[in-house]
Amino acid sequence: MLTVLWACSAAVIFSAVFSPVLGDSVGVGSPITSSVTIDGRTFRTEESGTDDLVLLQRVFEKFGVPPPEDFNKPETPGVRPSIFSGRLVEVAAAGSPKQPPVPRGLIPEHSLRLESGSGPVDLLFGKMDRGGASVRNRLAGEGWELAAPGDNPGRVQVLEKATGKEKAIVCLDEAEGAFLLIREGGR
Repeated sequence: MLTVLWACSAAVIFSAVFSPVLGDSVGVGSPITSSVTIDGRTFRTEESGTDDLVLLQRVFEKFGVPPPEDFNKPETPGVRPSIFSGRLVEVAAAGSPKQPPVPRGLIPEHSLRLESGSGPVDLLFGKMDRGGASVRNRLAGEGWELAAPGDNPGRVQVLEKATGKEKAIVCLDEAEGAFLLIREGGR
């Protein structure tokens, strides 16, 4: 269940990060995202002569698949959507990227970090060191608050914690022994 949640969350966040539409939390004039790190690999956007739309068209051609009929038609004639104005480029790592702090009992398997002018956002997915309510109880003892109180072990438990400028939300799937942690810092 959380594998699907991880994939959907990563896809939504990844596309939202590079979207030209500014959200409410982003200040006017601040960069949307300067980089994204996925499982230790860092990527940045870069302007280039060949944009991602052209690269997608080449992939369609390579496999002999016709693109959707409105694929290359901009909403405004003569104007290409700005989301396709550049490309993603992997940045060589100077060292291993710093892993954000993870509450005891959570073992991350995958990570996604978005860096922007408003601060980093981390998304971590993995396993819990113990099943059942033990991790939830440990987190509650460390100041995490249960977002929706209840004792239904079949449900995903959601806890949250705010410390200074940092806010974190963790979803615990106690039946599967898995978690999804979202942390926003530096707002």
